[in-house]
Formats: sequence, C-alpha cells, structure tokens
Amino acid sequence: MEKTKITKDVFNAAKLLLASNPRKTVSEVMNIGLTSVHRIDISNTFDEYKVHLNEWQRAHKKTAVKKEETPADTKQTIIYKPTWEMMQEMQKTNELLKLISAKLAFIVDELCGVAKKEG
Repeated sequence: MEKTKITKDVFNAAKLLLASNPRKTVSEVMNIGLTSVHRIDISNTFDEYKVHLNEWQRAHKKTAVKKEETPADTKQTIIYKPTWEMMQEMQKTNELLKLISAKLAFIVDELCGVAKKEG
C-alpha cells in the first residue's frame, strides 16, 4: 500500500490528530510514515515541515553507502561516511561515558572503604 503524500491539508489534519493522539496512531490512521509524523509533530508550519524534510533528505544523501569500483575477481569495499551531527553526538556520548565511569569508580571507592588521607 502506497503512503499518503504530505500536502498542506494532510499536514494540518495530522497536526489536529496529534493534539490528542500518539504518533503511531496518527501514522496508521492517515497512512503516513512514522518519521513523517515525527517531522509534522516538531514543525509549526507546513513550510517548516518541508525544511525538516529537506534536511533529512540531504543528511541521508551524504551518508549513503558508497562502493569502490574494483575488478570482478576482488572483494568490494564499502565506505560509511558519518555526518558531522553524528560525530558530535558520538563525542557527547563518549564524554558522558567518561563521567559515568569516574562516578562509578568514586562510588566503588566509597563502598570499599578506601582510606582518606587526613591532613
């Protein structure tokens, strides 16, 4: 079954439904993809929705899998190129993991009774 094309009228109807229904329900009732419903939900206007859609399409073009051309008797190499946004999120995640690790180490030290030097 083909998904509904998002027009201004479909956008407005989905916004009305989102006011009192979860995204999944709106997706099923209007035959719209869940990611489209998400973009509608975070957009205030139809023009803003189109901006979100264009950004998403551009991001997916940049991260598309590229295959290097190789002779038929050798294996192909697949190159994944993460976006700048993905790299920023990964750096934030690494920072959080370092903080969590340090806090856990402190808690373990406290629980095990590591002697504090009094000065």
